[in-house]
Amino acid sequence: MTEQEIKCYEQIASFLYNQGKGYIMDGNSCDDILAVLCTIEEIVLQELETTSITAFIDDLDDHNKECQEYGG
Repeated sequence: MTEQEIKCYEQIASFLYNQGKGYIMDGNSCDDILAVLCTIEEIVLQELETTSITAFIDDLDDHNKECQEYGG
């Protein structure tokens, strides 16, 4: 995988992260977005040891759990 391809995956992950945050701000959970982010992370981690996508997942997962606890 080229560096450009990795950057594309990271840009897609960033877009999905922001979309997921929007869902949560509207009071909706975003399980589907988290699933896609995890798939993207797995693809990128085949080439790299770490990725910023992991931080997106961790943050969104925490907020998603809070949203679900409060009925979202």
